[in-house]
Amino acid sequence: MLFDILESLRAALQSIRAHGFRSFLTTLGIPIQLFFVHIIYMSTKD
Repeated sequence: MLFDILESLRAALQSIRAHGFRSFLTTLGIPIQLFFVHIIYMSTKD
């Protein structure tokens, strides 16, 4: 079981390295989306 977890982790890291720009955009998009959700929530909180 530990080998399966390590193998999955290795495959995930290889995928992140192979698709670095897509990973960067995803990482950048998450806080932007949270920011806009917060703005929308605060504007409807009246």
